[in-house]
Amino acid sequence: MALAGVAAVGLAGAGEFTLDVKMDRDPAVYAVGETAKFRARLLEDGRPVGGRVAVCSWNYENSNRVEIAELGTTFELKLNRPGQVLFRGDVFDGTNAVLGAVKYGRRWPLIIWGGAIFSPEKLTPTRPRPSDFDAYWDKAVADMKRLVSLEPAAVRLTPAAAAEGFEAFAVEIPCLPRPACAYLTRPKNAAVKSLPAVVMFQGYGHLRSVKEYVTNGLFLCVNAHGYANDHTDAEWSRFNKTYGKDYEYRGWRDRDTCFFKGQVLRAVRSLEWLKTLPEWDGRHLAVKGVSMGGSQSLQAAALDPDVTLCVPRDPAMCDHAGILANPPHRSGWPWILCEPRNLPSALGYGPVDPVVLKTSDYYDNVFFASRIRCPVYLATGLADDVCFSEGIFKAFNALRGSKNVFTNPYNGHCRTFNDEGERLAKAQR
Repeated sequence: MALAGVAAVGLAGAGEFTLDVKMDRDPAVYAVGETAKFRARLLEDGRPVGGRVAVCSWNYENSNRVEIAELGTTFELKLNRPGQVLFRGDVFDGTNAVLGAVKYGRRWPLIIWGGAIFSPEKLTPTRPRPSDFDAYWDKAVADMKRLVSLEPAAVRLTPAAAAEGFEAFAVEIPCLPRPACAYLTRPKNAAVKSLPAVVMFQGYGHLRSVKEYVTNGLFLCVNAHGYANDHTDAEWSRFNKTYGKDYEYRGWRDRDTCFFKGQVLRAVRSLEWLKTLPEWDGRHLAVKGVSMGGSQSLQAAALDPDVTLCVPRDPAMCDHAGILANPPHRSGWPWILCEPRNLPSALGYGPVDPVVLKTSDYYDNVFFASRIRCPVYLATGLADDVCFSEGIFKAFNALRGSKNVFTNPYNGHCRTFNDEGERLAKAQR
């Protein structure tokens, strides 16, 4: 199986290099005590080549130099406990230069990625669920609804360009501490109570909402920051450099001041508003997103019982305290307990702030997941080193309704889809 998306042009004088990697099992799910194996071959202009070296690590530990043979080299992944092993091999040529292309002013290395999960059904939360978790979030949602009006006059709805046969609107919905900002699309002349709805939450960064068009459906895309999508590029740039800067690290010493409290409430408020639209059929409400957007989809499904389908991809914020487990493993983004926060492995972090640790429990999707009863179709790449699959499976195991997970052993962050979940979100009836 060729690794999609990792083909790269080599250094000057070389041909086009690609990787061919194949696990011995699909899906790459193993029991503790089993050995996962995969073979990696390096191809130059489609032909196998040897004489190259990969600097390899397992969960970013135990770095070794391994020669890639012309007929391929077999690697083994093992773990003596339930959890994930992520393999990375940076490929070098015979002169110790990284193989890769120079693109966009930087060198993009050719990397062998692979991953396996061992006895995932046995993974459990690192920390106990706060006894007042439900009470805290129920009150937060109730307070937001009580304090902020959702009267039609309070919602800004501005027509926007749309595809033929559809209409689109830039939407600002009052919320705390910032409004929920989105693009809404819907078919023209839809009848009352005729349309199922899909709500997509944007992920990390400073992304505007997008417009997607669902045949015979409502589509709402909510940006992560509560900043109007129809602001000018210059205004967006200023926002990103001020309020939007380093937002993921803001306010973690208090559960009420954490940046993500507003994001959770915006997710809930966006659903609340969408359900007021006369075209909504009153029965079908799907939520979806990738990374931080996948995190919001889990939180929305946890806090709004009208959600009927949840499709999260590589969700963030799963098992913040993973670095404190015994033995430790990578935590879910934004690695808020790690110092430095871009730590590649679970080892070597600085002292954990007990106040931040306590706050993180209220923003852990392992605990939100335990409230979800609608069907969940989850996707995770077993080579994801941003939102580690080990924590994601802890959230998956906590789900109370029907659930389905799709894994890909070769994929890193934001590259894996649960195709059945995506299909169901578009075909709700």
